[in-house]
Amino acid sequence: MSTSMVSIRVETIVQIKKALTNAATKPRRTKKEVSKLKKPRRVILLLIVILGLVLTMNMIVNRKIESEVGGLRNKIEERFEKLNSKIEMLEKKLGESGLWNL
Repeated sequence: MSTSMVSIRVETIVQIKKALTNAATKPRRTKKEVSKLKKPRRVILLLIVILGLVLTMNMIVNRKIESEVGGLRNKIEERFEKLNSKIEMLEKKLGESGLWNL
């Protein structure tokens, strides 16, 4: 081997050792702690958004049900009033004919 190849290899080994020692001395814990703090906040924020959507959908469904039930209630009341008016008319006709004693 030539001395230039040996010196290149030695320089490469020295650079690798420096890179490894620099990588080993860098504080990795702070990066992990920061990411650990951000994840629960994101999860909590996501849960709040989902809860808001569920409550909104629940309110929309309740309003729709109330409007449908209210519409049915109005139809029933209208039919009840029509039946009452027909019953009153029949009672009046029967009373006039003498078949119905009031």
